[in-house]
Amino acid sequence: MFPEDVNYNIFSFFLIEGKPGKEKIEKIFQRLVERHDAFRTALKLVDNQVVQFIYDRVDFSVEYSRAEEGQIDAIKRRFIRPFDLSRASFLRVGLVEIGENKDLFMIDMHHIISDLVSSGILVNEFLRLLREKELLPLRLHYKDYAAWETRFLETETYKKQKQYWLDNFSGRLPTLDLSTDYPRPAKTDLKGKSITLKLP
Repeated sequence: MFPEDVNYNIFSFFLIEGKPGKEKIEKIFQRLVERHDAFRTALKLVDNQVVQFIYDRVDFSVEYSRAEEGQIDAIKRRFIRPFDLSRASFLRVGLVEIGENKDLFMIDMHHIISDLVSSGILVNEFLRLLREKELLPLRLHYKDYAAWETRFLETETYKKQKQYWLDNFSGRLPTLDLSTDYPRPAKTDLKGKSITLKLP
């Protein structure tokens, strides 16, 4: 609905001291992309239905640049940009050399494949590979959970729960119209503003 929106981007920035090197980071992330189906996924409309495509292989590279420390904020803003959900991957990695022994390491993922827990798993796996430690084989993939959930949708338990909610919300649903200082717009635009303050 909002292709230019970045509200669903999950991003992290890290300062790395020492020089792991672009090539090493790129090889690590290529391994992680091969390891996790979510990083090889695209979503496409087929007969008006969203269909998940998992590719065996996707081209993945780290975005690399050099900058001065004073340019970091602008670089971060440029790095966070919309994902095209019809093309894999929903993962973006950047490395910015900002000093002789210091790099800015950036990760951006779409929320459709990630949350705070999975972001932590990604960073932990990256750090293990960076330290040249092995990863345990994956016992389950997200597609296993999706298959389990699809089977659950055929059960009587699910059908009973679904009917309960359909009955409770049948008819015209009320609009929640809270008293605010501005009238509720007919179409939401997701535009917002941040206000930072310190409370004693």
